[in-house]
Amino acid sequence: MIAICAMILPGISGSFILLILGSYQTILGAVKDKEILTIATFMGGCVVGLLAFSKVLKWTFSKFHDITVALLTGFLVGSLNKIWPWKKIDSFRMNSHGEWVTFLDHNVLPENYEVPVISSITEAGIPTIYQNADSQILIALLFSLLGFALIFGMEAVANKLKK
Repeated sequence: MIAICAMILPGISGSFILLILGSYQTILGAVKDKEILTIATFMGGCVVGLLAFSKVLKWTFSKFHDITVALLTGFLVGSLNKIWPWKKIDSFRMNSHGEWVTFLDHNVLPENYEVPVISSITEAGIPTIYQNADSQILIALLFSLLGFALIFGMEAVANKLKK
């Protein structure tokens, strides 16, 4: 129930909530092994949680509209750091499969985008050589504009249907 609540809020991941609760592996294993009872229980919790939380959201919007919108906007703005595509990787770690994966990184502007050379990673996981990379800024801007146009277009259609 808690995970589905997070899934309908912007900026919060239901999968992350399942990880925090320690249920992600259980649900993933149930889907993989086709454990119908576990999947049905999870789906039942999703339905109950969705119905209950939608009523709570409706109530908060009716009683505390501005505060609720501010909170949801904060969730969205707070999550932007994670989806920012241009990052400089500061260090790596070895995962359980023996592969180097990102451990620490920080956001950079597109013109400062560099990628580490995997062969230059030290024993401590710190990259020593970086090379300039294509930031694909034009593609990112194009899709941003497409997203804005889609949202404004859907809003225009919705307003026409209301009239």
